[in-house]
Amino acid sequence: MSLPLDLAAGPEDRRTLLRRLLCDADPFCTTLHVWADDTFGPDWLGWHPATVRRECEDALGRPLPDRAFDRLMAGVVLRTTDLFHARARAFVPVANVLAGAAFAPATVDPADAWETSWALAEAALLDPPGPDEPGYSEEVKRYVRAALREDGFDAVPPSVAALAGLDRAEPADLGEAVRLARGEREAGLGRFLAAGVRQVLEQVAELPLVHGDTRPIKKRLEAARGQAA
Repeated sequence: MSLPLDLAAGPEDRRTLLRRLLCDADPFCTTLHVWADDTFGPDWLGWHPATVRRECEDALGRPLPDRAFDRLMAGVVLRTTDLFHARARAFVPVANVLAGAAFAPATVDPADAWETSWALAEAALLDPPGPDEPGYSEEVKRYVRAALREDGFDAVPPSVAALAGLDRAEPADLGEAVRLARGEREAGLGRFLAAGVRQVLEQVAELPLVHGDTRPIKKRLEAARGQAA
C-alpha cells in the first residue's frame, strides 16, 4: 500500500493535506488521535485543553473546528481515565461527542442506541482493552441496555453484546414476524457500525505522518475491527 502523499513532500504540502482531512472534512476521534500522537508524542495527552488547541492550530496553521476539538478531547478522557468505562454520567457525553454532537456539559442529552453503539465501537478502535482490564461497569451496561430498549431493540444486538461484554438476553420468541423484524433491525445496526469503522480506516490511511507511516496503525485498527464491527 502506498501512502497518498509522498513522505518526501515538503511541510506545506503535508499541511495542506492535513487541513483538508482534519479541518475541512469531518474527522473521527481515532483519526485525530493518530495524527496528534504522531505530531506531538504521547505527552500531549496530559496537556491542558487550551494548550492542546493552541498546539494543534499552530501545527495546522488554521483553527481546529469545534467539533473536531471536542472529539479530540473526548478521546483524551477515554484514553487517560476509566470514567467512560465506569460511570454512565461520563459515558453519555463522551458517546454524544464521538457521534458528532457538540460538547454541552450544561445540557442533558441522552445518547441513543446508535450513538451508544458507535461510542463502544470507536472505543474498541481507539483504546482496545487489555486481557486483564475489567471492561464496562454494570452501571454503563445498564445504560446501554436501556438505550437499546428505548430505540426498539428488545434484545442486545450481537455486535453491541461483544463490544460491551453483555449477554444477548433474548426475550421469549414472539413469532416469526417479530424474529425477522428483530434480525433486520440488528443487521441495520451492524451495517452502520461496519460503515463507520471502514470510514475510520480510510481516514487513517490518508494521514501523512511525520514519524512513521500509517500501515502499522492501520494493521492494528484492522485487528480491532472484528470486535468493533
